Amino acid sequence: MVAALAADGSEEQQAKVLPALAAGEEAAAWAVADPAGDWSGPAGVECRPADGGYRLTGRKGLVIDAHRADWILVTAAAPGGPAQFLLPASTPGLTVRVMSGLDLSRKLCEVRFDDVLASPSAVVGSPGEAGAAISSQLQVACVLAVAETVGTMQYLFDLSAQYSKDRIAFGRPIGSFQAIKHQLADTSLAVELSHACAVGAAVAVQAGAAGAAEAASMAKALAGDAAVEVAHKSWQIFGGISYTWEHDFHLYLRRLTADATLYGSPSWHRERICQLAGV
Repeated sequence: MVAALAADGSEEQQAKVLPALAAGEEAAAWAVADPAGDWSGPAGVECRPADGGYRLTGRKGLVIDAHRADWILVTAAAPGGPAQFLLPASTPGLTVRVMSGLDLSRKLCEVRFDDVLASPSAVVGSPGEAGAAISSQLQVACVLAVAETVGTMQYLFDLSAQYSKDRIAFGRPIGSFQAIKHQLADTSLAVELSHACAVGAAVAVQAGAAGAAEAASMAKALAGDAAVEVAHKSWQIFGGISYTWEHDFHLYLRRLTADATLYGSPSWHRERICQLAGV
């Protein structure tokens, strides 16, 4: 959100909103995906010129912590192309519904727009010309999501490796059994591959490289699949204790599974790579 406003926000938006966001005094949420999980941007909400401004109608899904946000940045389909609007969460006609989700550590919300009137000052960038900005924002979001995913994967691997040394079965550490060694080896490889892709994507996006969009999608697709694999292999190493509420393992499993979907599932990003390559 901060990157989006810093790059494309008006002087008024930057002066009014950015300082509060940077200071942590206010929060913002990006409503980009439609309820079905299309993260390309315009899907889900349409806008049309009306009453000297714009009227927004539709729904956005999978919006992180929108119920706590002071501002909503929404992408919409305008007559001339994609558009973005920065709206106060208290805007009439804008409602937020908290959804049931797997991840217990954060909330995903649905945001409804029922003939929401947006003034011209709410437009971020130029109406109908937000396609490049949305793509850039998605790249940043993917890089950050992958970084979180890789950090969680690394933690689970370290936790599993230590547990395999501490847990004694049949008079010896379970890590000495070849089946556990194979699980740890596969998990370690998945973590290292994801880490390499995450670094490569971050460097490409930060530099604005020509292949940044592809790199971000590649990292998101690979890490999304690998994260779920790592979680399930670690689950097998921990055995019965990982099924209990008392152990923290399920919290990491939930976060990794949710992260694999946020900002585009692996299959969505593989399709996006094909589209970027013109296949």
